[in-house]
Amino acid sequence: MPRKDLGLQRSAIEHHKQIGKELVPPFQQMGPPMEQIFWVWDLLPEFLWIDALVHEYGQHEANVTLNDFLSAADRFNSHHTEILDGTMGAFRFYCRRSTASISQGIG
Repeated sequence: MPRKDLGLQRSAIEHHKQIGKELVPPFQQMGPPMEQIFWVWDLLPEFLWIDALVHEYGQHEANVTLNDFLSAADRFNSHHTEILDGTMGAFRFYCRRSTASISQGIG
């Protein structure tokens, strides 16, 4: 089936931006640079973390537990411009020395 019949549109070359020898298409010019996400490394741990909390505590109690944890842990965030959102990736902003203090803060 021809491209016209499928309603597909392609950006014309004049919409590309030349940076050095590279042509950047319009979609890649929007917002910050896009990064590749790897399911197993980036998303699976997040879903396992959420599932473990919900399985152990139930949906409502898991939400309360996570909020309590984030409130206690926020005091120990060593990167104040970063938001601690409860994802596994955000744990890198905690100083290792403060993990015991965080645990005591939610106990």
